[in-house]
Amino acid sequence: MSLPGVYAYQKFSFGLAGWLLAVSLLTLGGLALAQPKQVNADNCDPVNIVLCGLDQRSLQTDIDSFQASYNSGSNGNHHDLKQVYRWAGATDASVGNMNTSNTKMGTLYRNGDIKVGGEVVGQDAWVAARFTQGAGFVQISSDAWGRKTTTSFAEASAPVIVHFNGSTADFAVMTGCANAVKLTPPPTPPQPPTPPPAPKPHLVCSNLSANQVGDTLQFSFRAKADAQNTTITKYVFDFGDGQQQVVHTSSASADASHGYRDFGQTFHARVTVFSSDFAGGKTSADCTATIITAQKPTLACIGVVRTFTSNPLTNKFTASARATRTNITSYTFTYSDGTQRVIQSNKLTATDAHTFAKNNFAYQVSVAITGTTTDGKNIAAPACMVGITTPGTGECKPGVPIGRPECNVQPCAFDASIPATDTVHCQPPVAAKELLNTGPGDVIGAATGVSLLGTAGRLLYLRRKLSL
Repeated sequence: MSLPGVYAYQKFSFGLAGWLLAVSLLTLGGLALAQPKQVNADNCDPVNIVLCGLDQRSLQTDIDSFQASYNSGSNGNHHDLKQVYRWAGATDASVGNMNTSNTKMGTLYRNGDIKVGGEVVGQDAWVAARFTQGAGFVQISSDAWGRKTTTSFAEASAPVIVHFNGSTADFAVMTGCANAVKLTPPPTPPQPPTPPPAPKPHLVCSNLSANQVGDTLQFSFRAKADAQNTTITKYVFDFGDGQQQVVHTSSASADASHGYRDFGQTFHARVTVFSSDFAGGKTSADCTATIITAQKPTLACIGVVRTFTSNPLTNKFTASARATRTNITSYTFTYSDGTQRVIQSNKLTATDAHTFAKNNFAYQVSVAITGTTTDGKNIAAPACMVGITTPGTGECKPGVPIGRPECNVQPCAFDASIPATDTVHCQPPVAAKELLNTGPGDVIGAATGVSLLGTAGRLLYLRRKLSL
């Protein structure tokens, strides 16, 4: 039986040639006693590097028999084993360290490939043997030559053991004939360039702006974030009053609005931004805002002042108001004689003139003020009230007889017809000062005081008149 990689050598004719072959085999048989047991005696061929090849019972016996042949260096009358195997790439160290971990069963193919486990581990294989047939052969030792499998290889494939240095095959040995196999490791496929490390994700909430909507408790908010190598998932607006709003977006900004309930309060708003890489969210001092809500709209009547005219029964009444975040719309003057007048005005004062019907009679005047807050709501102030007593017959004012100089004195602040340069008439009378009252309790006191002063003045006047 011919071994793979062994050419059909020239047959000897029976006779002398057969006798010489028999003598040679007997001689080699005696030497073979020292070699490991061979599985198939048909493998024994003088063209083999080792006459009967390796012990092919297992991978381990292949390794053991090869190591024994290599270490002895001789087989029959051939003493060139180390020289031949070193040509293939073996060394004393690599052979001495052969085991079933670094040495594997493989297959050598005619095209020069060597495969282990279906993977090509060697190419462009050369095989050593003890014959030469001319072109394409290179001499290894005195009686061993090497040739490519593509130059001379009898069969399509043959089993081999392959030694690896790390992950690279460095030599092989045919198991049937122990022929050395010199191989070229296949080129290492180019490795793709190592990609640069992925940039780290970055996320920060970079700005929060808050703007009041008109003159109301409503505020609009805009938050901005800086996100790199990460995807924003949401913004959480915390308005500082226990209320929150979540805006789901991947945008670099988000808007929200919120109406506060309390006037004149301070709140601290904050935004936290979340992304695919920051499940806990990120915020910063730049993503906070201090909110100061507007003062509460107010409207109040702070007083009603009585002004005398040349007609003792005709008085002017001026109401004064105080307004915060409110536009005044009207003043309603109500008199206890059943008369009522509405004055449309947006000013802080309004004046109405009224003629009473009876002398020496107590009346009451009230003023109601209405307005509209800056956020569009109607508002009314509690009414101001003042009590008065009309002068008696022959009096220009309570207790002041007609004809006295005090009858011509008018408080200029409430009568535009009197020039401010008129120092005779532009002097506030005592009675007018006493009537600067704003609340219901003060009204009764003022009315009582005016009444008492009027009565005392009248008695004084009558006493003087009687003494004349």
